[in-house]
Amino acid sequence: MLERATGFGPWYARCAAGVACAVLGGAALLCGYWTQFGGGEPVPTVGNPTIFLPLFAATAIAAVVSFVRREKPVVLPVAGLAAALAAPVVGWVVLVLAVAAGALVVLLVIAKFHRIRGCHSGIQGSWRSVWVGRFLARSGSWAPSAPRLAPSAGR
Repeated sequence: MLERATGFGPWYARCAAGVACAVLGGAALLCGYWTQFGGGEPVPTVGNPTIFLPLFAATAIAAVVSFVRREKPVVLPVAGLAAALAAPVVGWVVLVLAVAAGALVVLLVIAKFHRIRGCHSGIQGSWRSVWVGRFLARSGSWAPSAPRLAPSAGR
């Protein structure tokens, strides 16, 4: 029977199943990368499933053991499962990451030029302060004005 993870001992002994899951997931990802790009296949093809499916099964078993034992760092089995699931389509993952990195660079350049040209309307801070500044600029005062009553005709 599986025992719950204890709070004593070194961290790698307390979360052995999580560490095994992360290592197996990394191995599945490396095998998927090697079969995808080692043979010179094009990016959109799926790798050889006879290599990474047994590693995925072992990773899934290690993740279940880690979850049953309630090991504290949940990120280890989750990362292992994510790596093992990405193994068959590692070419697509690399392609999406490259596009995302390029988009991030373009967004950073646009944000830098936007800040240099001074398009912030003179108010530094969050978007709320910008909207509050625009509202106050329209109203003409820094404090909300009292409601104006119509002058009475009888006085």
